[in-house]
This record gives sequence, structure tokens and C-alpha cells, in this order.
Amino acid sequence: MLITLRKDEYLPVLDHWVDDRDFAVFVEILGQALWHGDHAVHAPPLLLERLSTWKGISASQADALRRMARDVGSGGMPFDAVTDSLVLTGPAGATPDPATETRWHRRPWQWLSDKKCLAATCLGGENENDARWYALLGQAWGARLRPGSSKAGTEVVLRSRGLGGDTAKQEIPTAGAHGDPVLCILDSDRDHPDGSPGKTVRAVHKALGALRADHLVHVEVLRARDVENVLPLDLVEEAGHGSEWLAPMKRRGFFARPEVDPALSYLDLDVMACAHRLLAVTDQATKDYRAIGLSTIRARDERCPQATTPCAREATGFGPCGSDKPGGGHDWSNLPEPCIVIHSVGKKLLPKVVGLAEERTKERGTAHWLADLLPAHDLAVISPARVAWSWGLGSAPRIRAAPR
Repeated sequence: MLITLRKDEYLPVLDHWVDDRDFAVFVEILGQALWHGDHAVHAPPLLLERLSTWKGISASQADALRRMARDVGSGGMPFDAVTDSLVLTGPAGATPDPATETRWHRRPWQWLSDKKCLAATCLGGENENDARWYALLGQAWGARLRPGSSKAGTEVVLRSRGLGGDTAKQEIPTAGAHGDPVLCILDSDRDHPDGSPGKTVRAVHKALGALRADHLVHVEVLRARDVENVLPLDLVEEAGHGSEWLAPMKRRGFFARPEVDPALSYLDLDVMACAHRLLAVTDQATKDYRAIGLSTIRARDERCPQATTPCAREATGFGPCGSDKPGGGHDWSNLPEPCIVIHSVGKKLLPKVVGLAEERTKERGTAHWLADLLPAHDLAVISPARVAWSWGLGSAPRIRAAPR
């Protein structure tokens, strides 16, 4: 994460703190965070140079602070592009934060000194594959920001972790209990763009109220139903090669290419659905959204089942789709192929996409190839990429002790 130090909060009074042990610990932690690569520091080069000569810090910490000073001076990293930054108020007192879109998370410098260390940002998804995918998007965003750098994207340092759907409300407060930065990116589980978020998001927001006031946690809710809705089509085609769902779902306009079709981005890709199942909802806004999606699908794919009476399931003698089951509910099982409007992509798609993307990034030593698949403006894909890069922003490889 980017740590910001403001010039007028430190330099005017720095000489008065040369013998203060707590301030020396503060400088040690900054140097160590840079040396490990866990965080980056944005501060005036003069301030970083002064801190690099601080009494009591190690040679490696001093070296990292000097290198960071040179990096800031060269303008090598686009720090003004971050969505979030941890601002550590200096001993001279707080100055106004710039009026930008950046979320400034203010803490006094003693907050860091008292912590003794600052772990790399924990990136949580509903499962580990979600988190690993968003970490890859963060690297891709770094590559987009610096298209001419072969090392762009390697500055992202995140500890990916699966938080679970039902257990996220306990896991996120635990991960952020000690003040270490935590970024959580969750599926919205919304039924339409203006719908209420799912129970996981609601439970997590409620659980955050139990954290201390100085917790450093941000929850980003996907601007689509699930992560599968926003996967790049190019990678889906590779990962889903040979799957019977691939051809029809491609024809019908699903996945990011590179934009995500807003008429389809809140449709559930985890279940098989015929038209009857798709529209069998009581909420009118959901029904209206799904009707638009159904119309979009049918207009794109002439092989998609059109509205027919009776439907193919009835013609086979199984009865209408959604027949009542003993004990309540509806029977949507065994949909015949002619009825299917949305094919379930299954639980294996995301792990395959993540595996392919990680392997390719490792082989090429860069995430520029993935950056090329990102849309220009579609927030469904861009927002998680931006926030993952910002919260994962560590020191550049040339500053660290060793490459990661």
C-alpha cells in the first residue's frame, strides 16, 4: 500500500526528534517495509534522504529509503493514480489532504511506531481463486499504467486469501484486527444493477462495525453479479476448451470482450436456466432486467431457444419447467438442451483461468499481456483492477532486498 508522508508535517520539526526512540522505530519500520517490498512510500526526496541517515536504523533500511528517494525523484511510479493511501501524520501536525478521488486513510506516525511492523496487504476473496484473480488484475493495471516498463506490475505485493462466503463476516474482522491493511473484493450477488447486495456483502459490512476505529479495511463490491461474469473471453475460451457450454455462451455475448455487456452482467452463470426459470421471480425489477437479458441473448443467437408453447421439456413428457416438487420448491433439473438459455459454466472455470493467467505471467515475466485484455472504461473490470493495484502497491523491485 502507498504510505504518504507530507513535507510540512515532518521537515520543519525533524531536528527535534533525532533522539526520540519511538520516532527511530517509526523510521525503521518504513525502511523495513521498503526493503521487504511490502509497501511504497511517497514523500519528498529530501525527507526520505534525511530519514535514510537516521540514527539507529540498519544499513539495508537506509539503502531502501535512499533508493525510494531516487525513485520518487525520477517520477517512475504513478502515485497519483492510487485509489487509496495510508497518510501518516507527522509530528508537526496534519495538513489538508488534496481534494482528489483518492481515499486518504489518516493515522498518526505513532500508530505505525506502536505496531512495530506493517504486514503486506491481505487481499481477500470469497475463495482463494477469486483473490488470486484480483491480484493478477492488480498486476495488469500496473502494467497498463506503465506500458513502457518491462517490470510494470511486479510492484504489486498482496497476500491472497480465501475468506469464504458464509465465514467472511468472521474472517475479515480477524484479518484486520491488528491494523494491517485488508482489501476484500466480493461478488455482489445482485439480481440487477440496482438490486440489494447478497447476504455475504451485507454480513461483512455489518461485521466491520465491530472493528476498532483505526482498522485499515476496504470492501470493494464487484459491479457485476459474480467474478465469472467479468472474466476475459480470450481466457475463458482457453480454459473452457472442449466444454459443451462454451460455444453457446460465446454466441450469446457472455464474458468480457473486453467490455462486459451490462444486460448480461447480473445473470447467474452458476446454474442452468431456461426462459421459464429465468423469469420465475416475483421481484419486478429483477424480472424486467432478466427479460432484457433474454431478449439480448435471443437477438444474438438464432440457435437460442425462442419462446415456444409447449416448451421442449413438456414435449418430452416431463411436464413444464419449474414443476412443483413435493415439499415445496420447483424442479428445474434435467433441462433438455433445446430449452437451455444460460449454460452453467461450473465451479472449475475460474481455477483454470487463474492457473492459465498465473502461468503465462510467470513465463513472460510481465502482466502486459493481461493488460491488453482489459477494457478502456468498463468499471466492472477496471474497478477491482485499480483497487488491487493501489492496496498492493509495494516498492519497486530495484528497491527491495531481493526479487519476489
